[in-house]
Amino acid sequence: MLSRDQELAVCADLIGRFTGVLQSPRTTAVPTEFDSMWDELRGAVDGQGDATRAIDLLRRMPRNSADPGAPMYVGYVPDAALPLARAVDGFLSAVNAVAAGRIDGQAFVQAEYAAADKIGELAGFPADTRGGTFVQGGTLANFCAMAVARERWRRRNRYLGSPVVIGTRLAHSSLKVAARLLDLRFVPVSVTRSGAVDTGALAAAVRTYGPRIAAIIGNAGTTTAGSIDPLDAMGELANACGAWFHVDGAYGGAVIVSERHRGLLTGISLADSFVVDPHKWLFCPYDSSLLLYRNAGEVHKELKVFSQTHDTGAQYLDFGYRHTPVDTGPDQLPLEHGDLALQLSRRPRGVVLWALLAAFGTGGLGSFVDATIDAVSHLHEYALRRGVEVPLPPRLSVLLLGHEAWLYDRDWDEYWVRPAFEKGFFVSTDAWEGKPVGRLCLVNPFADAGDLEPLIDLVADWPS
Repeated sequence: MLSRDQELAVCADLIGRFTGVLQSPRTTAVPTEFDSMWDELRGAVDGQGDATRAIDLLRRMPRNSADPGAPMYVGYVPDAALPLARAVDGFLSAVNAVAAGRIDGQAFVQAEYAAADKIGELAGFPADTRGGTFVQGGTLANFCAMAVARERWRRRNRYLGSPVVIGTRLAHSSLKVAARLLDLRFVPVSVTRSGAVDTGALAAAVRTYGPRIAAIIGNAGTTTAGSIDPLDAMGELANACGAWFHVDGAYGGAVIVSERHRGLLTGISLADSFVVDPHKWLFCPYDSSLLLYRNAGEVHKELKVFSQTHDTGAQYLDFGYRHTPVDTGPDQLPLEHGDLALQLSRRPRGVVLWALLAAFGTGGLGSFVDATIDAVSHLHEYALRRGVEVPLPPRLSVLLLGHEAWLYDRDWDEYWVRPAFEKGFFVSTDAWEGKPVGRLCLVNPFADAGDLEPLIDLVADWPS
Protein backbone atom coordinates (compact mmCIF):
# COMPACT_ATOMS: atom_id res chain seq x y z
CA MET A 1 0.00 0.00 0.00
CA LEU A 2 1.40 3.36 -1.05
CA SER A 3 1.28 5.91 1.78
CA ARG A 4 0.34 9.53 1.08
CA ASP A 5 3.92 10.69 1.79
CA GLN A 6 5.29 8.06 -0.59
CA GLU A 7 2.75 9.05 -3.23
CA LEU A 8 3.71 12.72 -2.95
CA ALA A 9 7.39 11.81 -3.21
CA VAL A 10 6.71 9.91 -6.44
CA CYS A 11 4.75 12.90 -7.74
CA ALA A 12 7.56 15.30 -6.86
CA ASP A 13 10.06 13.15 -8.76
CA LEU A 14 7.80 13.01 -11.81
CA ILE A 15 7.11 16.75 -11.75
CA GLY A 16 10.83 17.37 -11.50
CA ARG A 17 11.20 15.74 -14.90
CA PHE A 18 8.60 17.92 -16.60
CA THR A 19 11.09 20.45 -17.92
CA GLY A 20 12.66 17.68 -19.95
CA VAL A 21 9.44 16.96 -21.84
CA LEU A 22 7.81 20.39 -22.14
CA GLN A 23 9.63 20.79 -25.42
CA SER A 24 9.73 17.66 -27.55
CA PRO A 25 12.78 15.81 -26.24
CA ARG A 26 13.48 13.99 -29.50
CA THR A 27 14.60 15.62 -32.71
CA THR A 28 12.79 12.88 -34.59
CA ALA A 29 9.01 12.50 -34.77
CA VAL A 30 9.08 8.71 -34.50
CA PRO A 31 11.26 6.39 -32.40
CA THR A 32 14.06 4.65 -34.23
CA GLU A 33 12.57 1.33 -33.13
CA PHE A 34 9.09 0.40 -31.91
CA ASP A 35 9.41 -1.79 -28.85
CA SER A 36 6.12 -3.38 -27.82
CA MET A 37 5.47 -2.72 -24.14
CA TRP A 38 2.28 -4.78 -23.93
CA ASP A 39 3.53 -7.54 -21.64
CA GLU A 40 4.97 -5.01 -19.19
CA LEU A 41 1.99 -2.67 -19.32
CA ARG A 42 -0.54 -5.47 -18.86
CA GLY A 43 1.51 -7.11 -16.14
CA ALA A 44 1.79 -3.86 -14.23
CA VAL A 45 -1.94 -3.79 -13.44
CA ASP A 46 -1.86 -7.22 -11.79
CA GLY A 47 -0.61 -7.92 -8.28
CA GLN A 48 0.11 -5.56 -5.40
CA GLY A 49 1.18 -2.52 -7.33
CA ASP A 50 4.61 -0.93 -7.66
CA ALA A 51 4.86 2.85 -7.94
CA THR A 52 8.48 2.77 -9.06
CA ARG A 53 7.69 0.38 -11.90
CA ALA A 54 4.58 2.37 -12.85
CA ILE A 55 6.51 5.62 -13.20
CA ASP A 56 9.33 3.92 -15.07
CA LEU A 57 6.86 2.54 -17.62
CA LEU A 58 5.13 5.91 -17.84
CA ARG A 59 8.41 7.65 -18.64
CA ARG A 60 9.15 5.11 -21.39
CA MET A 61 5.83 5.59 -23.19
CA PRO A 62 6.77 8.77 -25.08
CA ARG A 63 9.95 7.14 -26.38
CA ASN A 64 7.84 4.39 -27.94
CA SER A 65 5.25 6.66 -29.56
CA ALA A 66 5.14 9.35 -32.22
CA ASP A 67 5.82 12.89 -31.02
CA PRO A 68 3.41 15.35 -32.70
CA GLY A 69 5.34 18.28 -31.23
CA ALA A 70 8.57 17.39 -33.01
CA PRO A 71 9.54 19.54 -36.03
CA MET A 72 9.77 16.40 -38.18
CA TYR A 73 6.11 15.48 -37.54
CA VAL A 74 4.32 16.46 -40.76
CA GLY A 75 1.78 13.66 -41.09
CA TYR A 76 -1.40 14.89 -39.45
CA VAL A 77 -2.35 18.07 -37.61
CA PRO A 78 -1.72 17.81 -33.83
CA ASP A 79 0.99 20.04 -32.45
CA ALA A 80 1.50 21.65 -29.00
CA ALA A 81 4.93 22.96 -29.99
CA LEU A 82 4.80 25.71 -27.35
CA PRO A 83 6.13 24.62 -23.93
CA LEU A 84 3.87 27.15 -22.21
CA ALA A 85 0.79 25.46 -23.64
CA ARG A 86 1.87 22.10 -22.27
CA ALA A 87 2.72 23.57 -18.87
CA VAL A 88 -0.64 25.35 -18.55
CA ASP A 89 -2.46 22.17 -19.52
CA GLY A 90 -0.57 20.31 -16.80
CA PHE A 91 -1.43 23.04 -14.31
CA LEU A 92 -5.13 22.67 -15.08
CA SER A 93 -4.91 18.96 -14.33
CA ALA A 94 -2.92 19.55 -11.17
CA VAL A 95 -5.51 21.91 -9.68
CA ASN A 96 -8.32 19.61 -10.89
CA ALA A 97 -10.09 22.54 -12.48
CA VAL A 98 -13.76 21.72 -13.07
CA ALA A 99 -15.71 23.76 -15.58
CA ALA A 100 -19.02 21.94 -15.76
CA GLY A 101 -20.56 25.12 -14.43
CA ARG A 102 -19.44 28.53 -13.29
CA ILE A 103 -20.18 27.71 -9.68
CA ASP A 104 -17.33 25.17 -9.88
CA GLY A 105 -14.77 27.21 -11.75
CA GLN A 106 -15.87 30.81 -12.18
CA ALA A 107 -12.51 32.29 -13.16
CA PHE A 108 -11.59 29.37 -15.43
CA VAL A 109 -14.90 29.66 -17.28
CA GLN A 110 -14.46 33.42 -17.62
CA ALA A 111 -11.00 32.86 -19.12
CA GLU A 112 -12.49 30.48 -21.68
CA TYR A 113 -15.19 32.98 -22.58
CA ALA A 114 -12.50 35.66 -22.93
CA ALA A 115 -10.57 33.51 -25.42
CA ALA A 116 -13.74 32.69 -27.34
CA ASP A 117 -14.75 36.36 -27.36
CA LYS A 118 -11.37 37.36 -28.81
CA ILE A 119 -11.59 34.82 -31.62
CA GLY A 120 -15.17 35.95 -32.23
CA GLU A 121 -13.93 39.53 -32.47
CA LEU A 122 -11.32 38.52 -35.05
CA ALA A 123 -14.06 36.70 -36.99
CA GLY A 124 -16.14 39.86 -37.09
CA PHE A 125 -19.02 38.44 -35.05
CA PRO A 126 -21.20 41.07 -33.32
CA ALA A 127 -19.91 42.00 -29.87
CA ASP A 128 -23.37 41.94 -28.31
CA THR A 129 -24.31 38.43 -29.45
CA ARG A 130 -21.18 36.32 -30.01
CA GLY A 131 -20.11 33.53 -27.70
CA GLY A 132 -18.65 30.05 -27.74
CA THR A 133 -17.54 27.00 -25.84
CA PHE A 134 -14.67 24.52 -25.95
CA VAL A 135 -15.32 20.83 -26.58
CA GLN A 136 -13.17 17.75 -27.12
CA GLY A 137 -12.54 18.10 -30.84
CA GLY A 138 -13.83 19.15 -34.22
CA THR A 139 -16.02 16.06 -34.56
CA LEU A 140 -18.11 16.97 -31.51
CA ALA A 141 -18.08 20.68 -32.40
CA ASN A 142 -19.36 19.99 -35.92
CA PHE A 143 -22.02 17.64 -34.55
CA CYS A 144 -23.29 20.28 -32.12
CA ALA A 145 -23.40 22.95 -34.82
CA MET A 146 -25.45 20.65 -37.05
CA ALA A 147 -27.78 19.86 -34.15
CA VAL A 148 -28.43 23.59 -33.70
CA ALA A 149 -29.04 24.03 -37.44
CA ARG A 150 -31.55 21.17 -37.46
CA GLU A 151 -33.41 22.53 -34.44
CA ARG A 152 -33.70 25.99 -35.94
CA TRP A 153 -34.95 24.51 -39.24
CA ARG A 154 -37.60 22.51 -37.40
CA ARG A 155 -38.85 25.57 -35.57
CA ARG A 156 -39.08 27.60 -38.78
CA ASN A 157 -40.48 25.00 -41.17
CA ARG A 158 -43.39 22.64 -41.42
CA TYR A 159 -41.88 20.68 -44.29
CA LEU A 160 -42.17 16.94 -43.76
CA GLY A 161 -39.15 14.69 -44.16
CA SER A 162 -35.46 14.98 -43.40
CA PRO A 163 -33.90 18.40 -43.86
CA VAL A 164 -30.91 18.85 -46.13
CA VAL A 165 -27.39 20.08 -45.44
CA ILE A 166 -25.20 21.09 -48.36
CA GLY A 167 -21.43 21.00 -48.47
CA THR A 168 -18.69 19.97 -50.85
CA ARG A 169 -17.55 16.42 -51.30
CA LEU A 170 -14.37 17.48 -49.47
CA ALA A 171 -16.28 18.35 -46.29
CA HIS A 172 -14.83 16.60 -43.26
CA SER A 173 -16.12 13.10 -42.57
CA SER A 174 -17.38 14.19 -39.14
CA LEU A 175 -19.97 16.42 -40.80
CA LYS A 176 -21.25 13.56 -42.91
CA VAL A 177 -21.48 11.32 -39.84
CA ALA A 178 -23.26 14.10 -37.94
CA ALA A 179 -25.79 14.38 -40.74
CA ARG A 180 -26.44 10.65 -40.58
CA LEU A 181 -26.89 10.63 -36.80
CA LEU A 182 -29.14 13.71 -36.84
CA ASP A 183 -31.39 12.44 -39.65
CA LEU A 184 -30.10 15.07 -42.03
CA ARG A 185 -29.50 14.39 -45.70
CA PHE A 186 -26.01 15.45 -46.73
CA VAL A 187 -25.94 16.70 -50.33
CA PRO A 188 -22.39 16.97 -51.75
CA VAL A 189 -21.65 19.50 -54.46
CA SER A 190 -18.66 19.59 -56.78
CA VAL A 191 -15.46 21.56 -56.31
CA THR A 192 -13.09 23.44 -58.58
CA ARG A 193 -9.52 22.38 -59.33
CA SER A 194 -8.42 24.25 -56.20
CA GLY A 195 -10.68 22.16 -53.98
CA ALA A 196 -12.99 25.09 -53.24
CA VAL A 197 -16.73 24.83 -53.76
CA ASP A 198 -18.08 25.36 -57.25
CA THR A 199 -20.40 28.29 -56.53
CA GLY A 200 -22.45 27.57 -59.63
CA ALA A 201 -23.11 24.02 -58.45
CA LEU A 202 -23.92 25.30 -54.98
CA ALA A 203 -26.41 27.84 -56.34
CA ALA A 204 -28.07 25.09 -58.37
CA ALA A 205 -28.39 22.91 -55.27
CA VAL A 206 -29.93 25.81 -53.35
CA ARG A 207 -32.51 26.29 -56.12
CA THR A 208 -33.28 22.57 -56.09
CA TYR A 209 -33.74 22.07 -52.35
CA GLY A 210 -34.94 25.54 -51.31
CA PRO A 211 -36.81 25.48 -47.98
CA ARG A 212 -35.58 21.98 -47.16
CA ILE A 213 -32.03 23.29 -46.54
CA ALA A 214 -31.19 23.39 -42.85
CA ALA A 215 -27.52 24.29 -43.28
CA ILE A 216 -24.82 25.16 -45.78
CA ILE A 217 -21.30 24.11 -44.80
CA GLY A 218 -18.18 26.01 -45.78
CA ASN A 219 -14.62 24.72 -45.55
CA ALA A 220 -11.87 26.89 -44.10
CA GLY A 221 -8.94 24.60 -44.79
CA THR A 222 -9.82 21.07 -45.90
CA THR A 223 -7.91 18.22 -44.28
CA THR A 224 -6.38 16.88 -47.48
CA ALA A 225 -5.15 20.07 -49.12
CA GLY A 226 -6.07 23.09 -46.98
CA SER A 227 -8.57 24.33 -49.58
CA ILE A 228 -10.73 27.31 -48.59
CA ASP A 229 -14.22 27.92 -49.92
CA PRO A 230 -15.38 31.40 -50.98
CA LEU A 231 -17.08 32.00 -47.64
CA ASP A 232 -18.57 35.35 -48.61
CA ALA A 233 -20.48 33.88 -51.57
CA MET A 234 -21.58 30.87 -49.52
CA GLY A 235 -22.75 33.08 -46.68
CA GLU A 236 -24.84 35.20 -49.02
CA LEU A 237 -26.49 32.09 -50.49
CA ALA A 238 -27.22 30.73 -47.01
CA ASN A 239 -28.73 34.02 -45.94
CA ALA A 240 -30.88 34.20 -49.07
CA CYS A 241 -32.45 30.79 -48.44
CA GLY A 242 -32.65 31.16 -44.66
CA ALA A 243 -30.17 28.34 -43.97
CA TRP A 244 -27.71 28.11 -41.09
CA PHE A 245 -24.19 28.85 -42.35
CA HIS A 246 -21.55 26.72 -40.65
CA VAL A 247 -17.82 27.08 -41.31
CA ASP A 248 -15.55 24.17 -40.47
CA GLY A 249 -12.15 25.71 -39.81
CA ALA A 250 -10.87 23.01 -37.48
CA TYR A 251 -7.46 23.24 -39.17
CA GLY A 252 -7.36 26.31 -41.41
CA GLY A 253 -9.43 28.56 -39.17
CA ALA A 254 -6.25 29.28 -37.23
CA VAL A 255 -5.21 31.83 -39.86
CA ILE A 256 -7.68 34.13 -38.18
CA VAL A 257 -4.88 35.15 -35.79
CA SER A 258 -2.59 36.09 -38.70
CA GLU A 259 -2.79 39.67 -39.91
CA ARG A 260 -1.02 38.64 -43.12
CA HIS A 261 -3.35 35.78 -43.98
CA ARG A 262 -6.65 36.56 -42.24
CA GLY A 263 -8.03 37.77 -45.55
CA LEU A 264 -8.19 34.14 -46.70
CA LEU A 265 -11.26 33.86 -44.45
CA THR A 266 -13.15 36.77 -46.01
CA GLY A 267 -16.82 36.12 -45.38
CA ILE A 268 -16.35 34.33 -42.05
CA SER A 269 -18.33 37.14 -40.39
CA LEU A 270 -21.43 35.81 -42.16
CA ALA A 271 -21.21 32.42 -40.42
CA ASP A 272 -23.73 31.36 -37.80
CA SER A 273 -21.19 28.95 -36.33
CA PHE A 274 -17.46 28.54 -36.73
CA VAL A 275 -15.17 25.75 -35.52
CA VAL A 276 -11.42 26.01 -34.97
CA ASP A 277 -9.27 23.48 -33.11
CA PRO A 278 -6.60 25.03 -30.86
CA HIS A 279 -4.89 21.63 -30.68
CA LYS A 280 -4.08 21.86 -34.37
CA TRP A 281 -2.59 25.11 -35.66
CA LEU A 282 -2.96 27.19 -32.48
CA PHE A 283 -0.28 25.15 -30.70
CA CYS A 284 -2.35 23.78 -27.78
CA PRO A 285 -2.19 20.17 -26.51
CA TYR A 286 -4.82 17.61 -27.28
CA ASP A 287 -7.74 17.87 -26.97
CA SER A 288 -9.46 21.18 -27.72
CA SER A 289 -11.96 22.60 -30.19
CA LEU A 290 -13.67 25.99 -30.07
CA LEU A 291 -17.28 26.10 -31.23
CA LEU A 292 -18.17 29.73 -31.77
CA TYR A 293 -21.63 31.14 -32.46
CA ARG A 294 -22.53 34.41 -34.10
CA ASN A 295 -25.55 34.60 -31.79
CA ALA A 296 -24.99 32.59 -28.63
CA GLY A 297 -28.18 33.94 -27.11
CA GLU A 298 -30.27 32.33 -29.84
CA VAL A 299 -28.72 28.94 -29.10
CA HIS A 300 -29.05 29.35 -25.33
CA LYS A 301 -32.32 31.20 -24.84
CA GLU A 302 -34.43 30.37 -27.90
CA LEU A 303 -33.37 26.99 -29.24
CA LYS A 304 -32.28 25.40 -25.94
CA VAL A 305 -30.88 22.43 -27.87
CA PHE A 306 -28.51 21.38 -25.13
CA SER A 307 -30.25 22.67 -21.99
CA GLN A 308 -29.94 20.23 -19.08
CA THR A 309 -31.80 21.93 -16.24
CA HIS A 310 -35.33 21.80 -14.86
CA ASP A 311 -36.96 21.14 -18.23
CA THR A 312 -35.08 17.82 -18.50
CA GLY A 313 -35.59 16.82 -14.87
CA ALA A 314 -32.08 17.86 -13.78
CA GLN A 315 -33.18 20.29 -11.07
CA TYR A 316 -29.91 19.82 -9.22
CA LEU A 317 -28.18 21.78 -11.96
CA ASP A 318 -30.29 24.84 -11.17
CA PHE A 319 -28.19 25.25 -8.05
CA GLY A 320 -25.48 26.89 -10.16
CA TYR A 321 -27.93 29.39 -11.58
CA ARG A 322 -29.16 30.43 -8.14
CA HIS A 323 -25.80 30.80 -6.45
CA THR A 324 -23.35 31.89 -9.15
CA PRO A 325 -22.09 35.42 -8.46
CA VAL A 326 -23.14 38.13 -10.86
CA ASP A 327 -20.91 37.92 -13.95
CA THR A 328 -19.40 41.15 -15.18
CA GLY A 329 -18.68 39.62 -18.57
CA PRO A 330 -20.63 40.22 -21.78
CA ASP A 331 -24.37 40.11 -21.18
CA GLN A 332 -25.09 37.74 -24.03
CA LEU A 333 -23.00 34.88 -22.64
CA PRO A 334 -25.01 31.99 -21.15
CA LEU A 335 -24.56 30.89 -17.59
CA GLU A 336 -23.11 27.50 -18.42
CA HIS A 337 -21.03 25.94 -21.21
CA GLY A 338 -23.51 23.06 -21.31
CA ASP A 339 -26.05 25.38 -22.92
CA LEU A 340 -23.92 25.73 -26.06
CA ALA A 341 -22.86 22.14 -26.77
CA LEU A 342 -23.52 18.54 -25.81
CA GLN A 343 -21.39 18.44 -22.68
CA LEU A 344 -21.65 18.62 -18.92
CA SER A 345 -18.62 17.06 -17.25
CA ARG A 346 -15.72 19.03 -18.63
CA ARG A 347 -12.34 20.53 -17.85
CA PRO A 348 -11.51 24.12 -18.89
CA ARG A 349 -9.39 23.15 -21.89
CA GLY A 350 -9.95 26.59 -23.41
CA VAL A 351 -7.84 28.21 -20.68
CA VAL A 352 -4.73 27.03 -22.55
CA LEU A 353 -5.66 29.13 -25.58
CA TRP A 354 -6.45 32.05 -23.28
CA ALA A 355 -2.95 31.73 -21.74
CA LEU A 356 -1.29 31.76 -25.16
CA LEU A 357 -3.30 34.78 -26.30
CA ALA A 358 -2.47 36.58 -23.06
CA ALA A 359 1.24 35.66 -23.16
CA PHE A 360 2.06 36.01 -26.86
CA GLY A 361 -0.74 38.24 -28.07
CA THR A 362 -2.64 37.70 -31.29
CA GLY A 363 0.34 39.04 -33.20
CA GLY A 364 2.68 36.52 -31.62
CA LEU A 365 0.48 33.55 -32.44
CA GLY A 366 -0.07 35.00 -35.90
CA SER A 367 3.66 35.14 -36.51
CA PHE A 368 3.90 31.43 -35.67
CA VAL A 369 1.18 30.67 -38.22
CA ASP A 370 2.98 32.84 -40.78
CA ALA A 371 6.23 30.95 -40.17
CA THR A 372 4.67 27.62 -41.09
CA ILE A 373 3.10 29.02 -44.26
CA ASP A 374 6.48 30.46 -45.25
CA ALA A 375 8.16 27.11 -44.62
CA VAL A 376 5.68 25.27 -46.84
CA SER A 377 6.15 27.91 -49.54
CA HIS A 378 9.89 27.13 -49.43
CA LEU A 379 9.20 23.39 -49.73
CA HIS A 380 6.88 24.02 -52.66
CA GLU A 381 9.57 25.93 -54.53
CA TYR A 382 12.14 23.26 -53.67
CA ALA A 383 9.84 20.51 -54.98
CA LEU A 384 9.40 22.34 -58.28
CA ARG A 385 13.17 22.80 -58.60
CA ARG A 386 13.65 19.08 -58.05
CA GLY A 387 11.05 18.23 -60.66
CA VAL A 388 8.56 16.75 -58.19
CA GLU A 389 4.90 16.88 -59.16
CA VAL A 390 2.82 19.22 -56.97
CA PRO A 391 -0.85 18.59 -57.86
CA LEU A 392 -2.05 21.75 -56.14
CA PRO A 393 -0.15 24.88 -55.05
CA PRO A 394 -0.38 25.16 -51.25
CA ARG A 395 -2.95 27.60 -49.88
CA LEU A 396 -2.12 27.15 -46.19
CA SER A 397 0.49 24.80 -44.73
CA VAL A 398 -0.29 21.56 -46.58
CA LEU A 399 1.86 20.41 -49.49
CA LEU A 400 0.79 17.54 -51.75
CA LEU A 401 3.38 15.54 -53.66
CA GLY A 402 2.76 13.25 -56.62
CA HIS A 403 4.67 10.72 -58.71
CA GLU A 404 3.59 8.98 -61.90
CA ALA A 405 4.69 5.61 -60.51
CA TRP A 406 2.10 5.88 -57.74
CA LEU A 407 -0.67 5.59 -60.32
CA TYR A 408 0.24 1.96 -60.96
CA ASP A 409 1.28 0.63 -57.57
CA ARG A 410 1.60 1.57 -53.94
CA ASP A 411 5.36 1.23 -53.66
CA TRP A 412 5.35 4.52 -51.82
CA ASP A 413 5.33 2.48 -48.61
CA GLU A 414 8.67 0.95 -49.55
CA TYR A 415 10.32 3.95 -51.17
CA TRP A 416 8.80 6.96 -49.38
CA VAL A 417 6.83 6.27 -46.19
CA ARG A 418 9.16 3.69 -44.67
CA PRO A 419 12.41 5.54 -45.55
CA ALA A 420 10.86 8.70 -44.13
CA PHE A 421 10.06 6.90 -40.87
CA GLU A 422 13.56 5.44 -40.77
CA LYS A 423 14.93 9.00 -41.02
CA GLY A 424 12.71 10.08 -38.13
CA PHE A 425 9.95 11.82 -40.14
CA PHE A 426 6.24 11.18 -39.62
CA VAL A 427 4.39 11.52 -42.96
CA SER A 428 0.99 10.55 -44.34
CA THR A 429 -0.55 9.69 -47.69
CA ASP A 430 -3.87 10.66 -49.26
CA ALA A 431 -5.54 11.07 -52.64
CA TRP A 432 -6.24 14.07 -54.86
CA GLU A 433 -8.48 13.96 -57.92
CA GLY A 434 -8.43 10.19 -57.79
CA LYS A 435 -4.63 9.96 -57.70
CA PRO A 436 -2.49 8.90 -54.72
CA VAL A 437 -0.40 11.68 -53.17
CA GLY A 438 2.05 12.17 -50.39
CA ARG A 439 0.89 14.78 -47.90
CA LEU A 440 3.01 17.08 -45.75
CA CYS A 441 1.14 19.15 -43.17
CA LEU A 442 3.33 21.59 -41.27
CA VAL A 443 1.94 23.19 -38.10
CA ASN A 444 5.14 23.48 -36.07
CA PRO A 445 6.49 27.06 -36.25
CA PHE A 446 9.96 25.89 -35.19
CA ALA A 447 10.41 23.46 -38.07
CA ASP A 448 13.25 24.34 -40.44
CA ALA A 449 12.12 23.94 -44.04
CA GLY A 450 15.63 22.92 -45.02
CA ASP A 451 15.48 19.99 -42.62
CA LEU A 452 12.36 18.76 -44.41
CA GLU A 453 13.87 18.83 -47.90
CA PRO A 454 14.94 15.14 -47.67
CA LEU A 455 11.25 14.23 -47.90
CA ILE A 456 11.13 15.93 -51.29
CA ASP A 457 14.37 14.24 -52.29
CA LEU A 458 12.90 10.79 -51.59
CA VAL A 459 10.26 11.48 -54.26
CA ALA A 460 12.64 13.17 -56.69
CA ASP A 461 15.11 10.28 -56.47
CA TRP A 462 12.45 7.62 -56.94
CA PRO A 463 14.00 4.42 -58.34
CA SER A 464 13.44 3.97 -62.06
